[in-house]
Amino acid sequence: YYDKSGPTLDHAVGSGKITYTDDDGSTYSMKNLFITAVASTNKDTENTLHNYSHYCGWAQEWCLTAPVGTKTANIDPTIGSFKSGDTTWYYVKDYTEGTRTYSGTSNAAPVISGSVAFLMGAYPYLKSQDIVEILFRTANKEVFATGTWEDDGTWTDSFGNTYRTSKIYGHGMVDLDAATEPLGVLSIPTSIGSTDSMGSLDAIAKSSVEQTKLALPRSLNTDVSASLPETVMGLDDYNRPFVVKTEGLVKQAHRSDETFRRHFKSFMNTPTINTSGVSDKMLFSFSSSKTEDNLLGMGILDIQYRFNDKSMMKFSYRSDILKEEQSFNQALMNPFMDMRESYGLSHHFDLTKDLSFQFGTTFGKNGFYEGDEDLNEEFNRSVYAFNSEMNYRLNTDLNILLVGGLLQEKEAILGINGTGALGTNNGRTYFVGTAIEYTPIKPLTLSASYYYGHSQVGKTDSIVSFGDILSDSFALDARYHVNNKNLFGLQFASPLRIKKGQAYFNIPTGRDSDSDTVYYDIMKVGLKPSAREYDLGLYFRHNTDTYQCRGEFMTRFNPDHISGAKPDYRLMFGLNFDY
Repeated sequence: YYDKSGPTLDHAVGSGKITYTDDDGSTYSMKNLFITAVASTNKDTENTLHNYSHYCGWAQEWCLTAPVGTKTANIDPTIGSFKSGDTTWYYVKDYTEGTRTYSGTSNAAPVISGSVAFLMGAYPYLKSQDIVEILFRTANKEVFATGTWEDDGTWTDSFGNTYRTSKIYGHGMVDLDAATEPLGVLSIPTSIGSTDSMGSLDAIAKSSVEQTKLALPRSLNTDVSASLPETVMGLDDYNRPFVVKTEGLVKQAHRSDETFRRHFKSFMNTPTINTSGVSDKMLFSFSSSKTEDNLLGMGILDIQYRFNDKSMMKFSYRSDILKEEQSFNQALMNPFMDMRESYGLSHHFDLTKDLSFQFGTTFGKNGFYEGDEDLNEEFNRSVYAFNSEMNYRLNTDLNILLVGGLLQEKEAILGINGTGALGTNNGRTYFVGTAIEYTPIKPLTLSASYYYGHSQVGKTDSIVSFGDILSDSFALDARYHVNNKNLFGLQFASPLRIKKGQAYFNIPTGRDSDSDTVYYDIMKVGLKPSAREYDLGLYFRHNTDTYQCRGEFMTRFNPDHISGAKPDYRLMFGLNFDY
């Protein structure tokens, strides 16, 4: 088949069949157990077939190209010997350096078989068919002379992926570098329990690295990323282990900017509430939305139906629940009801003249975590709460509010949310709280609030799980009404913070070379932040019949509960005119 003018398609390999028939006449497929070799000129990106090499031809589905050429070798060895008893032992005593030219497909075949041997040694748990398939999948199609590669065939691997082949070069040039890189979807093996140090691949699911993320609200400062190892183990299509950096898997949101924007919108929001009665029992209250694009196109909607003098049902809609009150009142509100675009249904009872009770449910979007604007990510998981309130007015100067309820977050816990191998289950938080308002003298009103939560999240098949989480917040507020037009206030508060809690990680670290066993390191990471944030603020209001002037100044110490962080400052001033 040798042709001085170079290889032609007439000089192609094989008949298109790759089968084996045993002595009993049974026929077996040799797919991925047989490789045909053709030889290239080994000229970097100008490779072509040697003129003595056949084309792959009908064997293109199981054919690889390998380089041949001049190689440095140790030749002409000097042989030494010695006797031990009746036995003479021979050994290589010395070499003479030199070069020798190797050529022909007889040299291309050892390059490929040596690659097979190397991969079998590196990954002893793989089948022979897997090794051959890896070489086919990773063959280089870009190193041949321009215009010599022709896509005239296809080949499908065991995962259903289709690749181009050529009657000249088969799958392409054998590439051992590419064969030792991850192939297909790089995945993280998930654990089967929070205390397991090993597991079998047969019993462990895998989640792709691309779909694996753990997002942490900056407001809670759960500094998990700094506590985790720099790398974990990932597995490719053939369950070969590779290094995966944790840096891109765990991230903390930059929610401070979003929080400021929300407070600024609330500060600027002075809606005109319109009230209309359909009957003696039904009342509508609503306002337009000046700050938010939302489903109903309005900021507030209340529908009240009064059954009698002591019982009332109420439906409420808020484009943002934090906008219901002025911004200086937000610190006194229940932090566990942090929702965006919420819908609520409640039932109110006046038990006595001074004692009232209310219970209801609220649905909305999770407000603890709003995505990372820097990464153009958004977190829109739903949340709902069952809450109850008891209001008791001891006298005209003292009012006490008691709060209790349950918050249910979809795939999150206090905004901590994950996917893939770091997936989180639905979180549940039981909360209680109290708010007190006291008027020692008529112009002065003192208010205080404290809220406490106990959070739990169900276990998943991911590598992260959580213990019980305890959190709390408090606020103190003093308002002085100079007259009907002027109000000055001072506020001291600490926003919601985890005071106790643990996250548990089963970190995959490696796999056994001789079995399907995966090894894990168990880690426990505290969720309590390094410090507590304290907010100190001053505010004022000045109202007339034609305009309203207002301003706020706030300083945050240990912002976002970060120890050593520099204090930040916020100053807002607003002026509204009626015309």
